[in-house]
Amino acid sequence: MTREAAAKTVEAFDQELANLSIEGFWKTIGVMPSEPNPRADAHLWRWEDVYPKLFEASDLIDLDDGAERRSLRLCTPNMPWPATTPTIHAAIQMVLPGEVARAHRHSAAAFRFVIEGDRGGYTTVNGERCQMEASDLILTPQTCWHDHGNRSDKPVIWLDVLDFPFVRMLNAIFYESYTDSTQEVMHPDGHGRRMTGPARPAGTTSPRTGLAYHYKGTDTLTTLGETPNDAADPFDGVTVEYLNPITGGPTLPTTQCCLHRLPAGMHTRRHRHTWNVIYHVVEGYGQTVVGDKTLAWGPHDTFSLPAWLWHEHLCAGDRDAVIFSVTDEPIFRAFALDCVEDAA
Repeated sequence: MTREAAAKTVEAFDQELANLSIEGFWKTIGVMPSEPNPRADAHLWRWEDVYPKLFEASDLIDLDDGAERRSLRLCTPNMPWPATTPTIHAAIQMVLPGEVARAHRHSAAAFRFVIEGDRGGYTTVNGERCQMEASDLILTPQTCWHDHGNRSDKPVIWLDVLDFPFVRMLNAIFYESYTDSTQEVMHPDGHGRRMTGPARPAGTTSPRTGLAYHYKGTDTLTTLGETPNDAADPFDGVTVEYLNPITGGPTLPTTQCCLHRLPAGMHTRRHRHTWNVIYHVVEGYGQTVVGDKTLAWGPHDTFSLPAWLWHEHLCAGDRDAVIFSVTDEPIFRAFALDCVEDAA
């Protein structure tokens, strides 16, 4: 060691390095956590609070005045940035009778889970007009043109989910407006299901970005109801997965959607995992215990579950509960960072 180096303090040397945009790795030793540190606590948005705000927003925000969308984004408190989880965000969107939410596309993937609709509402994705009914799931993969409208006499309302926070974190956001408020309708409702179903044109493949697909709520709810209770997962109840119909892979490259049924009185086992979850209650009542916090939920409530929080579900009352979920588990699986810990 030179005399000059011996005379320096570590602090002074650290400052010299900082002036050169360098940091010594020794500053990291002892700081790295032994396990993931939850970035926020779970949070619940009650439908009784959200629903009237949709109409207040409709009085204030006019889609004809240039507003692309009129959505209420659900922002979990204490998150590093405004979002529902670090990688995905959820919003509640409503389109009133006669309204159109103009066409655009972006590099963030999105989907719509319909809360209220009776086929008068629609989402057009890459030329296919998808009629929106309750519990339908409509996918809008990356760079798909999409617009929304309502030709019924009632509002259409859905849960809007995007992987925008993840794509923004990668600095890969692209956005483009369509040349008109709506795109040309080239295919009838159901075209995508027919062209990618079990009987499909030879050689059909799935784009890397996933399929623009429309899962009908009547079908998934029937499948969920016909799945026996003894097939229930001990952590998530009876579960139906929304899979890519061609590859059998996740719903979209960054998100996995599921529909769960908690039989009356079921109390799931407690566990935690490295991926984040957003839940939306379709029907029924229950509680989700997250750490020492209890979220009491009912129909159309939505709640977030940030990663690595211990949790368990309880179906209250004498009726089954049905819950829709979306996770960013595919991201964690892609990098072999998916980890589950069981409390039992």
